[in-house]
Amino acid sequence: MQAFHGKEDIKTTHLKRLQEHKDAGEIYQADSPDDEHIDNDLYGAVRLTVHSRDHREYERQLGIPKILADIEDSIFDQISPTEAVDWPETFLEAIKVGADLSGVWPKFAHWLLVDPTFGIVNFVSGANKSRPIIQRIADLYSNEEKQKIKWLEAKRSAQWEVWSPRYRLRALADLLIPRTFNKSLYVEMTAFEAACSAAASGYKGDEEAKWAHIYFTRAHIYNYVPDYSAPWEKYVEANRRIGNAKAEKLLELLRAA
Repeated sequence: MQAFHGKEDIKTTHLKRLQEHKDAGEIYQADSPDDEHIDNDLYGAVRLTVHSRDHREYERQLGIPKILADIEDSIFDQISPTEAVDWPETFLEAIKVGADLSGVWPKFAHWLLVDPTFGIVNFVSGANKSRPIIQRIADLYSNEEKQKIKWLEAKRSAQWEVWSPRYRLRALADLLIPRTFNKSLYVEMTAFEAACSAAASGYKGDEEAKWAHIYFTRAHIYNYVPDYSAPWEKYVEANRRIGNAKAEKLLELLRAA
């Protein structure tokens, strides 16, 4: 698959469309998850770009893998309202006509798993075998592994961590015993949910890949806010912090492709 199917006019046409939406004031974020604008056919980076709710239209119209459309759309809702206005255009401009974008998700997945600053491996205790499990999944992406059995084995290892008694018993205690909330528990469990989805996407594809970066985002938000009683502004701050990091990394990979 070639970006924009190798045709400059496809890129130009969609950039012009986005500029028209911007001039009309039609690029904006929802005020809340329940905002009625979310149901609008022109809400969100993907819908504005291809005039469809179906993210696979990125592959049909633009020659861009669906998973990159998923990530672009999630970033749109995470960054500041001012940055969101320019984000769909910035995303498209970063992609060269004719580029092969098939390697962008594997590199992005490797980053979200084991990056020294943002990788979910940083949320996992070093006192057990957990960190090598996440590193193994990252290595499968680096090596462009084709054997389904290796991805399955890696997913099962990560899945065992998510469902292990040491997590489940502590989670039950949090529910039954007042004042026992353990933030690090939920951060670590969510990190392993991201690892499970990242491993599953190695043989299942886009849908699991989408969940990998969703759990990645949640782990960072849980890690950033002090507790459940934190003011809403703290959640917004955490969401924007990781949204900006995702945007920066995605653009870097798109431009290099």
